[in-house]
Amino acid sequence: AEQEAAEQEAAEQEAARAKEVAEQEAARAKEAAEREAARAKEVAEQEAAREREAARAKEAAEREQEAAREKEAAERAAREKQAAEEAKKADDIDLTTLARDALGRPAPEVAKIEKPTHGIRPIEPIEPASSSSTMFRSALMSEDEEPASKPAGGSLFSMPDFGSVPKFAPPPKAKPGSILPPRKPEPELPKIFSKPVPSKPAPAPVAPPVAPPIAPPLAGKPLAPIAPPPTPGAPAAPLAPPSPSAAPVPAPDLGLDDGWGDLGDLTPPTPAPSKDD
Repeated sequence: AEQEAAEQEAAEQEAARAKEVAEQEAARAKEAAEREAARAKEVAEQEAAREREAARAKEAAEREQEAAREKEAAERAAREKQAAEEAKKADDIDLTTLARDALGRPAPEVAKIEKPTHGIRPIEPIEPASSSSTMFRSALMSEDEEPASKPAGGSLFSMPDFGSVPKFAPPPKAKPGSILPPRKPEPELPKIFSKPVPSKPAPAPVAPPVAPPIAPPLAGKPLAPIAPPPTPGAPAAPLAPPSPSAAPVPAPDLGLDDGWGDLGDLTPPTPAPSKDD
């Protein structure tokens, strides 16, 4: 009984030792899992932080690009506005103000300008002022200058005389006669260049047409009698054969024919009188 109790106690101790080892292993595994989870969480947080940093950098770059575009658009609009203002100023240039600024003299008062009774107001001569811009010109022009002679004809750059009455020349009178210029006589060409006058050829003799010959009856053979058409109401006359003592028929001419025949024997037949006549 003591031995069994000792064995049972040893088994209990072994079971307690195994349980303790298992608990230690489970604790170590749990601790390792916790450490791995913490490490994974830290890595995830670092990745999220990097993504947030990249997003912030991208957003900042986009804001900078947008600001640069807005600045460039504003500068372009300012340049266009300045160019438009300069063009408007160039279009609105007053020649009087420009001349007054160039000569450096004040504008004349309207009340002191004498108004003419008729016509257009004469152009007031420009008097150089004593400004620094006209000192050199006044020194050069101090000598007496001869008055320029008036040109005989009009010039492209000369001013018209507004007060003068235009003179018109009367139109030329029409002369009787042809309005075409006289015709110049043509020069005579030498004989070597004269055109030869073609001579008229003599008309060729035309042979009279000859009708084809009529074949005569063969000699030695009597002609068959031809009965006239029967007349109603009249007795038919008997036909007698030709007698052998009749004149012999001449033999036909076997000479060559030229195809024209004898036109001299062809005479128009005499028309028979009609019954109405």
